[in-house]
Amino acid sequence: MGARIRPRRGGRRPHPADARATGGAPMTAKARLDATWRAARAELSGAAAVEGIERLWSSARGADFAHMHAAARSLADMMREAGMSDVEIIEYPSDGVAHYGGWVMPRAWDLVTASLRVVAPDTARQALASYAESPLCVMIYSAPTPPEGVTAPIVRVSHADRPESWTGVAADGALVLLDTSAPRAAALAFRHGAVGVITDERGRRDAPPAAYRFLNYTVSPTATAKAKGFGFGLTAARGAQLRAALDAHGDGAVMAHARVESRLYDGAIPVVTGLVPGETDEEVVVTGHLCEPGANDNASGPALAVEVARTLAAMVESGQIPPLRRGVRLCHTYEVRGTNAYVNERGEARRTVAGINLDMVARRQTNHVFRTTPAHPAYTDALLHDVLRRARGEASAAPVADHVFGLVDDNVFGEPLIGAPCVGLVQFQDPTWHTSADTMAGIDAEVLALNGAAAATYCAAIACASGEDVVALARLAARDAAARLHQAATAGVACDAIRHIAEQGGRSVSAALRLANDDATGVAQIREVAGAVRSLGPSAAAFARACGAPPTELPAEVGDAPVGADRYTKAIRGYIGFEHLTDDERDRLDADIGLGWGWGAPDWLQHAAFLCDGSRDVRAVFRFLRHEGLAVDMPVLAKAFAWAAEQGFLRRA
Repeated sequence: MGARIRPRRGGRRPHPADARATGGAPMTAKARLDATWRAARAELSGAAAVEGIERLWSSARGADFAHMHAAARSLADMMREAGMSDVEIIEYPSDGVAHYGGWVMPRAWDLVTASLRVVAPDTARQALASYAESPLCVMIYSAPTPPEGVTAPIVRVSHADRPESWTGVAADGALVLLDTSAPRAAALAFRHGAVGVITDERGRRDAPPAAYRFLNYTVSPTATAKAKGFGFGLTAARGAQLRAALDAHGDGAVMAHARVESRLYDGAIPVVTGLVPGETDEEVVVTGHLCEPGANDNASGPALAVEVARTLAAMVESGQIPPLRRGVRLCHTYEVRGTNAYVNERGEARRTVAGINLDMVARRQTNHVFRTTPAHPAYTDALLHDVLRRARGEASAAPVADHVFGLVDDNVFGEPLIGAPCVGLVQFQDPTWHTSADTMAGIDAEVLALNGAAAATYCAAIACASGEDVVALARLAARDAAARLHQAATAGVACDAIRHIAEQGGRSVSAALRLANDDATGVAQIREVAGAVRSLGPSAAAFARACGAPPTELPAEVGDAPVGADRYTKAIRGYIGFEHLTDDERDRLDADIGLGWGWGAPDWLQHAAFLCDGSRDVRAVFRFLRHEGLAVDMPVLAKAFAWAAEQGFLRRA
């Protein structure tokens, strides 16, 4: 058991979130949510979150496994200092072979030093990159050079992720300058005998020109790669200088010396977890990947989560919110890979009822709200949207929140096999993303205070919910669904899509049933609200049809196509990836259906797999995805499902 958590002193005291604490008249569910927001704003310290970010970033910025484990230990210490219970660092083997859903647990990798410089001709001599400037100049998982380094000619390849681009390239024994950081490009370079790769790709146009990119997915993380070397990323200015030298002297005439002192070994990926206990064994989870080198991406997520946890416990202790019915668990690890391992290996995941992912939450950037997967729609989307309205209305420092459809790295708890709807708060437009410029500069205490209060209010609303509060969450989802139906009907959306929106709205409302437990009155009210939302579908579709909307916008050829008759069930928890495949297998998959070399499977396939519960055939999944705005061809979907079944990720029903 952790230490007793004390409220932060100073500042205004809000009204109690539960009138029972003062003996006053009963408060409405909305009034309780308002009071919870005010209490969180008064209690949560943005300055404390800034201190936590700096503490984590001081280790994480090293960007290798040694620094990752140091950051994990610091985070565990922070959880204990905040008074959390059951704090532990769980370790999963990371040998470059084991995988969860195709996401390989990479071989552990540590970096001691590295440098890259042009050594000939004399007129082109220049330093290109060094560990002393930034550890991020070296691609993660780079193999070591001999102790004395290597000297090799530099050649260029354009469109380097295309096999045909390598015809006639003298890559054997060379350093290859790529115009991309795509993993397939590096794999092709090493297959053609390159000793190393270099890229000056910027990633995004507004990236700081003097910054190095964090290249964590160019060199293969697996132990089974057909060939492997090292890699460097260059700043925009250094890349331009190198290309000018190659223009002046010719490919193969410019020589560079590279030295990489790194170590690849069988290690472990840490998952850091801790709990603010509740009265039952149900839990709300707060996630956000730990193991990246940026202050905003993502030392900010775990650091803010600790302050959220401290705030919730302090609010309970001071009587500002009632005791938590459900515990609040923090879970922070290596992006996707650690979360996939956790949800497949740990029983706690099955007790999770909802969650929120905090990923880049510390700058005056737009907050993008990622909805939970449409395969398991829920009240959580409407709840976070409602909470963020308070943040926007209170202070100019609150960034605008947009609802965005998609997946965020560690909100996999929302998939139906776990069934805990999980939203995400992400500032993915930060121009310093994945660069050495993602430092403490610009980390904003007031933004953290607002985002933290929003996360704390969201968690408290679910963790404390019972009786009329659960019904109120269902009604929030109903109002959100009704607004979407009105918008669709007046915008001329196809009638079948409108009926889909109504059905999804009803499911969002019904998701609150998991919180109602044995409250018969609440269950009946939630079912009534869900039915009312579903009943809006036919009338909204009829209105749209009368105003000229088409019956459908789906392709006519779907019909009874035999390719779509198969049914599947999902066999593993978490996201699907391709890293367990050999390079040749990835090439064949790419040639067949255009998959195999991405950073995990695309969103449409992840959501499609989540929909595989045996009740839908491929045609039904296709229609569902199209109604959600995901562009996919049915033959490709059918082939992707067949491939996933071969891998054991799906089972034929």
